[in-house]
Amino acid sequence: MNERTDPVVQILDSYKAAVFAKDVDAFAALYDDDVHVFDMWGAWSLQGIQS
Repeated sequence: MNERTDPVVQILDSYKAAVFAKDVDAFAALYDDDVHVFDMWGAWSLQGIQS
């Protein structure tokens, strides 16, 4: 498997592109609707894509 077909690299590239473009919809599309995110700033955790 080369780097271009590696699914992990593809997700990381999509993540980077969404962040640099400040594209909230593309960023949110990388996550499942039932995502549970833990953060160190602000809210300790967020549950669900709407959060």
